[in-house]
Amino acid sequence: MPTFKSLFLFLAIFMSVLIGCNPDDTVNPPVIITSIKENMTPDSTDGWLYYSFDTDATVPATQSATDAWDIKFRFIPFDQTGAIFQKIFLAEGAIFLNSPTVGNAAGKTKGYVADTSFLVVTAVGDDSKLRSDDTTKGNQIITFNGFYTYNQSARTAGPNPNKTLIVRTAKGKYVKMQLQSIYKGKPLVPTMTDPVGYYSFQYVKSDTKSFK
Repeated sequence: MPTFKSLFLFLAIFMSVLIGCNPDDTVNPPVIITSIKENMTPDSTDGWLYYSFDTDATVPATQSATDAWDIKFRFIPFDQTGAIFQKIFLAEGAIFLNSPTVGNAAGKTKGYVADTSFLVVTAVGDDSKLRSDDTTKGNQIITFNGFYTYNQSARTAGPNPNKTLIVRTAKGKYVKMQLQSIYKGKPLVPTMTDPVGYYSFQYVKSDTKSFK
């Protein structure tokens, strides 16, 4: 049977351990959010759909000149000849990050396209890869032969399974994003007759560089 003295000693040690534990010493795991967005259509009047990874929501066009959004998707008018579609995807670009070189001085979002599939990307590497986007052909981050693929004969575009968009938002969050489709209903094999400009994508957001 423990004596009063030994019991007192045990309690004293126990209390000292509790007092010595500082909640700030614990390492909090990253806050990770996974989102899937489907058939998101840009406003034909403004010509763009603005989206914020920070708020996980669309942003009204009235805030297009602010840092409230991270990525924008171009409206694509329906054209069965494929001429307009081809012009957008091969030259003008359909998806841009919010950067000063995209025409918005308030833009703070940066990113790059990793040569790795979405599921394989578990963390963001060196921040030196992150850069501002650019509308100039050849300097665009999201291109037809990079983030998505372009079928010249069918004049259709689809996601590149071996590419992942890495983003650092205006508020310093990290995102990995995969484009799933630009066609209404996400057809497996799209054709020129499918309604285009319906963006579906998935992404994972983290408050650290880790996605797991």
